[in-house]
Amino acid sequence: MNLNSRFLVAFVGMVALSLSGCASKIYTHPLRVMNLSEPTADVYVFREDVSQGSGVATPVYLEENKLVQLRRATYARVHLKPGTYEMKAGTESYPCGLICWTACTKAVNFEEGKTYYVLLSFASSGLKLCFKPDLITEEKAKSLMATYTAVD
Repeated sequence: MNLNSRFLVAFVGMVALSLSGCASKIYTHPLRVMNLSEPTADVYVFREDVSQGSGVATPVYLEENKLVQLRRATYARVHLKPGTYEMKAGTESYPCGLICWTACTKAVNFEEGKTYYVLLSFASSGLKLCFKPDLITEEKAKSLMATYTAVD
């Protein structure tokens, strides 16, 4: 194997390794409800389709535990225990080691039997970057679902 081939193999391996933690996914979470006979709030979380941070998946935390990780123009549906929780998107130490985000935090109240739609919108203040969680209407959520990719 010549030097160029070795470089290419090493480069492809490093890229694959660095991106392996950057896929969209749903995590096991202490507030997630798997048995739907229990009281739940139905929550959809969308990541805005913007170019900022598009190369990496943004982790979304609920009460300091990772709930989902979303790439640009994706969404996830989770069933949660009803209650008021702190939600934030981004961390100071990014899992991919590529970008450092300053977390945006919001208190959200999820009531039993209701459906909620949360959009992670890109925000910046000087050099601080984050995705701010905000509740959106069902109509807006349905328009996003038509073009966004669902994460299972």
